Amino acid sequence: MITGCDFNKAKEFAETLGYAEAMAIDITKVNQLSELYDKLAAVITATNDPKNYMLLDAIRSHIPYIDVTRWTARLKQAIVRICSEKITQPTILSSAWMAGTAALLAKKVAEKLPTIDTIDIDILFSLNDKAGPIQLNMSINSVRHTMCLKAVLYER
Repeated sequence: MITGCDFNKAKEFAETLGYAEAMAIDITKVNQLSELYDKLAAVITATNDPKNYMLLDAIRSHIPYIDVTRWTARLKQAIVRICSEKITQPTILSSAWMAGTAALLAKKVAEKLPTIDTIDIDILFSLNDKAGPIQLNMSINSVRHTMCLKAVLYER
């Protein structure tokens, strides 16, 4: 399922895959996943979810969720918002997407290997980008906090 605010663009991309459907959704409105519950194995957002509607909809529907565009400034807000939710599925908020996504991909590939000595990840970013050096330090601290929080959430 390829979704977006522009149905024609979603349909055009879905057709290149040959096995996907297209649908228009509005991430600024609640319950946009309700029609798709039985069709989704996971939700991956590649756009900002400023009001956490997609995040909350996926959590409440018990659908695994990955957000690869979560701004670090909004990461804490999202974590605080979902603390009262019962999380039963993997939920990944990948702030500063370069660090989060690269680590997730490395972990997935590493699972298939018998042994691993080292994984080195290099990330190129612009000093003018919001994901610059200060953002990278914030991301590291956010990941540490999120890992601790995740352990607490799954212990409920």
